[in-house]
Amino acid sequence: MGAVTLKVKIVIIIITASILLSVGGIGIGVAVSDSLRRAETERIFTEAAPLELERQRLEREIKSFNRLIEEPIPGGATLTVVATNLREEVYTELFAILEEASDRLLHPEEEEGDEPTEQPDQPEDGEPEQRPFVGTLVISPSQLPGTEGNITREQFDEMLEAGWTTALSVSSAQIYSLDSYLSTAYSRFTALGIEMPKTAYFGDASYSEECDETLKRYGISTVMHTNYEDYEIVTNDASSDMWRVTAIGWSGVKGSITSATDTYDMLLVKRGAVAFTLEIWYDNRLNASHYVPVDSTSSFTNMINIFGEKVASGDLFIQDAPSGKEQYAAYLEQYDFATEKYEPQLNAMLDRLAEIKAELDRIYNRHR
Repeated sequence: MGAVTLKVKIVIIIITASILLSVGGIGIGVAVSDSLRRAETERIFTEAAPLELERQRLEREIKSFNRLIEEPIPGGATLTVVATNLREEVYTELFAILEEASDRLLHPEEEEGDEPTEQPDQPEDGEPEQRPFVGTLVISPSQLPGTEGNITREQFDEMLEAGWTTALSVSSAQIYSLDSYLSTAYSRFTALGIEMPKTAYFGDASYSEECDETLKRYGISTVMHTNYEDYEIVTNDASSDMWRVTAIGWSGVKGSITSATDTYDMLLVKRGAVAFTLEIWYDNRLNASHYVPVDSTSSFTNMINIFGEKVASGDLFIQDAPSGKEQYAAYLEQYDFATEKYEPQLNAMLDRLAEIKAELDRIYNRHR
């Protein structure tokens, strides 16, 4: 009986030892497997880490180079304020508002009631300082200063001296005898000592490019038109000899959801040029002036205040339409310079970034 008991104990001990050895073997196997995985992961990271760091560096530098090419370049956007008639209010109100805006921008230190500061020296050539807010007056042989209900010749000359320009009104009635009409306008203006405008204003969508050659013979290089279906609202195509600027009212394009504020936002993005037209009339019943399609004097003043910040930063110019082409050309020159300067380096970085990403994909795929 004692021998049997001893054998049973020995068997139990052997079975227990076997179980312990088996469990221990599994644990050792798991530990070895985890160790191998950790080692493999470390190898992956060791191999990929330098490439990941280079990838992150390149992405930061590419972002910086894109900013160098695009963000620091101001200007290129020109808005032309166009008075389509010569009512007295063009001088007494519209001109006064723009002059006040110019003074605020040129002399921000002068508050109301302060003693005026000493004016800066005039340029050596005697030209007055450039006014940042100027407009354009639409004239024609039958719409001239000094006539009944219109601004006086003295007021007209004062506005031109402040930087305002003129545009010649052309309508469908003159299209078929355009050369004769331009000749009459030239003779009439010359007799009055008024320079022939360099801009033609087609307010009734009657403009066609067939007019260009005739216009150019009289020194007209810019057209303001209302052909909304034929041209972009914001003009930024300077490839043609004729600079074509779309003219819209402050309330936007009739029959379109495009408002002046939408157009203004578009102008700042696309650069180029656009014109806003104002027809001024006096409502005797309300004893107030109205800028059609702007609702009131205060509305127009608010509009100018909105523009002021962008004018001050150099992102926007309130000038005549021909100047818009010059401003846009200057912007393109700066943009092309920045692109030529930085683009080769940018392209090299983009190529290297593509190589790095491909190599990282190979590393990660190989160890999956």
